[in-house]
Amino acid sequence: MYNIKFGLVRLIFTAVFMEGTYAGTGQLQTQIESGLEADVCISAAPMQMHAPVNQSLLVKASVKPLLTNTIVLITPAGTVTPVAGFEHADQAGVVAASGHQKEAQLLIDFLASEEGLAIFQKYGFGGAR
Repeated sequence: MYNIKFGLVRLIFTAVFMEGTYAGTGQLQTQIESGLEADVCISAAPMQMHAPVNQSLLVKASVKPLLTNTIVLITPAGTVTPVAGFEHADQAGVVAASGHQKEAQLLIDFLASEEGLAIFQKYGFGGAR
């Protein structure tokens, strides 16, 4: 078994090589639509997950809520704003063109499991609602 550090998360898998591609959600969507060689896509915005799913670029059955974003709005003291709140749900899904769909789904299932979410929560991420 190998301990693999992927971002802030330590995962234990057998003989797995993981390489991350980090970008904003719109850029990730564009990369997937342009044929990015990837197995898993984790996006911070549902809209950027729905478009590739609708284009059959992500496996629809694999998409699941994973984490939550927390956004803080900071305004000068005494400022009134009509913004009442933000709602964002990070989602993960298997890339349809992946040559490793089974392994990608195992990774997503682990990340969404109690054990995986406990690791995320240790580093300040909120679990999906």
